[in-house]
Amino acid sequence: MARAARRRHRAAWPCAATRIAATRSSPGSAHAEAVGYNVLWGIAPNKLYQTYQVFADRPDTLELRALTVGQGYYFAVEAFNENGVSRPSDVAHAN
Repeated sequence: MARAARRRHRAAWPCAATRIAATRSSPGSAHAEAVGYNVLWGIAPNKLYQTYQVFADRPDTLELRALTVGQGYYFAVEAFNENGVSRPSDVAHAN
């Protein structure tokens, strides 16, 4: 019974307002040998203070649950491997 109540509660949560997709580089490109990615986000394009690290062998989807409904966010992605970290991607905005 508690499980059914939890399912009903989950259904009431708001859906994501926007999806941002980052496409991995194709084989043979500069980041094709990435070990993982740093997903940066924040409330201004110059304030990307939050980071989530994802390794390249994980699924291509990341769901961030640490966001406030109604707040706009800015996102960028860095690739990394044993040689270091790339420059951040262009910043994307989502409301």
